[in-house]
Amino acid sequence: MRVLSSGRIIHRQEVVLQQGENTFVFPDIIVPTAGFVDFRVVVEPRSADIFYQNNELSAFTEVTGPPRVLLVTMDEREVESLRTALEQTGLRVEVQGPHDLPLGLAPLSSYDCIVLANVPGTEITTDRMEYLQAYVSDLGGGLVAIGGPNSYGVGGYFETPIEETLPVEMRIKDQKRIPQMTMLFVIDRSGSMEIAGPSGVSNLELAKEAIIRSFGLLTDTDRVGVLSFDVNAYFVLEIQEVGDEVNREQMRATVGTLRPGGGMNIREGVLSADQVLRDDTSQIKHIILLTDGGSDPTGISAAVDRMYQNYGITTSVVAIGQDYAHWLQEVAMAGRGKFHLAYDVSTIPAIFTAETMLATRSYIIEEEFRPALTAQHPIMAGIDSTPTLQGYVATTAKETATVILRGPNDDPILAAWQYGLGRSVAFMSDATSRWAAHWIGWPGYVDFWSQAIRWTITEGSTSNVEARVVQRGEDAVLIVDARDNRGNYLNGLQFDASVINAQLNTDTLQLQQTAPGRYEAVFTPEQEGAYFITVAGQTPASADDMASQQAAQTTGWVLSYSAEYRVDVTGEDREQPLNLLKRVARITGGESLALGEERAKEAFLHNLNQEQAAQPIWPYFLLAALILLVFDVAVRRLVITSRDVENIRSKVAGWLGAGPQPALDPAAPAPHLQRLRGAKDRVRTVRGQSESTPTILSQPAEVARPPKKRARVPKAAPSVSGSTQAQQPSKQESPTQPPAGTLASRLLEQRRRASQEQDESQKE
Repeated sequence: MRVLSSGRIIHRQEVVLQQGENTFVFPDIIVPTAGFVDFRVVVEPRSADIFYQNNELSAFTEVTGPPRVLLVTMDEREVESLRTALEQTGLRVEVQGPHDLPLGLAPLSSYDCIVLANVPGTEITTDRMEYLQAYVSDLGGGLVAIGGPNSYGVGGYFETPIEETLPVEMRIKDQKRIPQMTMLFVIDRSGSMEIAGPSGVSNLELAKEAIIRSFGLLTDTDRVGVLSFDVNAYFVLEIQEVGDEVNREQMRATVGTLRPGGGMNIREGVLSADQVLRDDTSQIKHIILLTDGGSDPTGISAAVDRMYQNYGITTSVVAIGQDYAHWLQEVAMAGRGKFHLAYDVSTIPAIFTAETMLATRSYIIEEEFRPALTAQHPIMAGIDSTPTLQGYVATTAKETATVILRGPNDDPILAAWQYGLGRSVAFMSDATSRWAAHWIGWPGYVDFWSQAIRWTITEGSTSNVEARVVQRGEDAVLIVDARDNRGNYLNGLQFDASVINAQLNTDTLQLQQTAPGRYEAVFTPEQEGAYFITVAGQTPASADDMASQQAAQTTGWVLSYSAEYRVDVTGEDREQPLNLLKRVARITGGESLALGEERAKEAFLHNLNQEQAAQPIWPYFLLAALILLVFDVAVRRLVITSRDVENIRSKVAGWLGAGPQPALDPAAPAPHLQRLRGAKDRVRTVRGQSESTPTILSQPAEVARPPKKRARVPKAAPSVSGSTQAQQPSKQESPTQPPAGTLASRLLEQRRRASQEQDESQKE
């Protein structure tokens, strides 16, 4: 049995498991720090196990205590004054080196604030930076960065997770402040550079990534080139101006074509660089030499020294691995550059960016100045002015950051902002006698640093916010209950939550109010283990305190293995495991067939009761059709007049006791019949008047008739019998009768006769 915490084994013990439930106590396990601590117990059976999924289980606990601050520094002497000042204010302070920085969210969560004091980015691995970023943004932790010659851009933090977390950018945006520079990368491409490191990426690929990242630090007028060597040297990228983004993209593609070769001749690469750079007109000329081994050192240091003496060309060396040639340090000294030993090849990009910024000689400003207070902030509460500083590292403030102190060229000296659920502060000068000698003896030194660090620790956290997780099927529901100091529900809050598993996967949730004082959000856990959950929001302003307070809560939750892998060893199943199967058969209406071969044959009998999964509903539709048919016939055949409606309304009013209604005369005709009779009488009156008045009608002019054509009688053809056909007599016109009746009837009659005569003429 192994017990792990934060991925490390903290206890190991051989145990003997008995049938049933086993309980073990580990009294020797001590939690040395406050905060959330995760545990994972793994059981490894010596014999075969049918199900391995239920052989481990996770848990967590929270250890409370006073605020704890972790000071990370390369030299403890550099933070002696700062440590003493923080301890005077009641903070618990621990000092560690960058290589001892806790790896994982669980150990980081035991600290309320982490301070990086002049720590180079080349000494912090990428995974540790990512954990620090998640610690601030997702767990609501605090981060304070203190400057120095090895911090910020010159420390290699360009395009790293730490730069994203801090309120400042590592690069100076004002290109006029940076002199023109020619940067030449001399890269070893021997066969050993193809070896992959712990990250699975080869050294040469990391070198190419470092070169590409350095392009982002160079200005458009800077010049850059890439020289590669094995036995011979050749240019992968000819020295040229960096130019616009289109040209930068082309340079990135060209660098990507670099491939490993064989052999190694460092002297050949150095001499080729000398031939190209000696005639370059840039103000600054710098070489970065990268190699993972050594070759014949004869004449290399002398050549590098001559390049500096005659042409001002500086050279820095980056050696990979512990098997490097120690004479490479002499090469860096001869070239007036720096020597970097990359134990972890993943730090090569940070080394290159740091070298690029150092080569410009524009990022470290060493001159005496007094910072100007430009914004009111809790960090400067009770502090109106500060002593002078002797230097700082130039950076650029981000748009949403609050710049509290500024220095020469309007550069930020102190900046702060909210990052996710946490806060971060950047102080571009240092906390030692190097640049802050006048600050150490300043009476406000203790208050300044205490307020800066305490501001990053989430203030106003209320115990009236309670968070818990309830699993519903495949999903998990985060439930938050919020009340004020009087126990009343807090409604209308905006809550955000971060859910982090042990693999650093983060889900950001927005909670919705579902009941008075209750907020919920749903997420889907995908991996077993302990989850850390941080909830943060704003409480509404109260009558006593007009300012809203920060409400935050950090808790944990464990996703265990699936329920089907659980072994029920309680109750009746402890004595007889088959009882579980019998219960399943009884619940589902079946029976046990494990009583012999005869009963086993019953498994193939078709004697189970059939359960209908569907029910016919056509009788209901037929009944509805019959009812609608009667209604349809009634609507079509029945005529209900307004008189019928009045009678019905009178009867209903009488039943309801609405008082006597005026009786209707049954002999009285209906209103619509009265209207029809009135219209008929008016028509009769008008017709009688027209008949009594004589009307003189003029005879219409005789209609011109078309001339009749004389009928032509055809000659009779001789028939077979020799007889002739008798001719039919012509029709005689009847005499025209005088017109009678009304004018309309006479006109119609005359039109009819004209039409008849026209038809007869056409027949002729």
